Amino acid sequence: MKRLCYASLLKVLYHCKPYNVSQSLINGTMLLILDDYEDLTGDDNAASRMATGHRNVSSEAGAEARNVEVSIVVDYFRDNVIPLLNKAKIKTAILALRDILADDNSIPGDTPIYLESFKTKDEIINETVFDPAELIANVFLYTVANVKSSELKNEIKEVTDEYLNSFTPMIDSISLRKNKVSSTASIQKTIKDKNFNGIFNEVKHSEALALKNNNELRVFHLNVINNKFSDRELKRFLLRNIGRYVYSRAELERFVIEDDVESVGLTALAKLKKYSGAGQLTGDTLGDMILYTFLEQVLDAPKIMSKIELTTTASHYGCKSDGIHLLAIDSGMGQPYHQLVFGASQIIGDLRNAVDRAMDTVKEIKEDPSAELSVVDSTLFGRVFDNSTAEYMKNIIIPSKGGFGAIDHAYGIFLGYTLEIDSSVLSNPQFRVEAVNKMKEDIKSVTPYIVDKINSMGMGGYSFYFYVLPFNDAPVEKKEIIQDMLTGGVS
Repeated sequence: MKRLCYASLLKVLYHCKPYNVSQSLINGTMLLILDDYEDLTGDDNAASRMATGHRNVSSEAGAEARNVEVSIVVDYFRDNVIPLLNKAKIKTAILALRDILADDNSIPGDTPIYLESFKTKDEIINETVFDPAELIANVFLYTVANVKSSELKNEIKEVTDEYLNSFTPMIDSISLRKNKVSSTASIQKTIKDKNFNGIFNEVKHSEALALKNNNELRVFHLNVINNKFSDRELKRFLLRNIGRYVYSRAELERFVIEDDVESVGLTALAKLKKYSGAGQLTGDTLGDMILYTFLEQVLDAPKIMSKIELTTTASHYGCKSDGIHLLAIDSGMGQPYHQLVFGASQIIGDLRNAVDRAMDTVKEIKEDPSAELSVVDSTLFGRVFDNSTAEYMKNIIIPSKGGFGAIDHAYGIFLGYTLEIDSSVLSNPQFRVEAVNKMKEDIKSVTPYIVDKINSMGMGGYSFYFYVLPFNDAPVEKKEIIQDMLTGGVS
């Protein structure tokens, strides 16, 4: 049995280095983030002994690994350790570390390996899209903090060059996650995200879409009060952001110029009520607003146009999407590349039916995205963006020398459904536990169905970002919540 320890990590990384990078440089560079008093970057003896288990990491480094801010270590590895590896062998390193972790029976499946996000062993070994810096940095911290290599000398010997070379035929089975660019100087999110994490509680699970490109499959739930999901804070959150959802950046800018910011929410509600009464907004308005929330707040993809803007201002284009957003992703080559994220939302009782309907929308957009693309083009010269944002968008959308290059299409999908659970026989604490367990069961059941849908539509080369939220009674609540917002029934 292979064991996950600092020595096995070193042997994997040594195998994946270029010839002109020394083992001591890799070993020393990693350890400097934890103990800068002992620089081992030129100590070949230490590098060799640590990789065979004949020398442990210092106790000072072990103590620091338990308390260090993980994000700082990940950023350090991204800038200083990953560049020391042979780019062609990074996938080999990831596959080997994943396999060693899976083979290590001393680590239970529910053990958190990532010390900040608490991603577990089971979640990691089921992943197919990886951020190399995130994985290697977290394995580094876990092993330094928890495992003594000196006790595993025989197991370390199993990590051989032959073993590592065996992963070469498998490198296409995983992909490397490109890092989302959280913001740029020229296009920012519109949402006011205060209290988001206190309203939407994420459910950790081990399911994955196993797509080639960036993807997400994330499940959230509202706060539970007396065996029911409470929508009170959700309604207040949506009301705080109603103007940002309804109006374009340029329109919001005019409110500021005219010193009339206080009326943004009221006029936005009036506009929503007007078009709702005219039958131009469907019962899925709630889903469209939550989709906007997740794409901006979780995916970090600023909106280009929300559903209501597509339905009103841009109605003549006949768009099929429930919102259009822009995602910037770090390509690792100095400039971000971008995805146009087309939205689809569905709130319906059955989760699988919600998938079907959302994917029907995706299929329509994929077969003819001309309306959506025309809307994007129109924003460049209209009054949707302020001047600086419009200029930035032109550089992205319009091909030019020195521009950002091609822009890919992706899909952001929100699914709301009814959580089927008998609350009458459960105490409040029991319900909270059972509700989370049921959500995990639901997402486990529907994930293969989603993957089959994507593959049957020939869309394995696209990015998909799924966000799932259960309700007590989805078909009823999706209407009641919007009605309460429109009629002032929010306390």
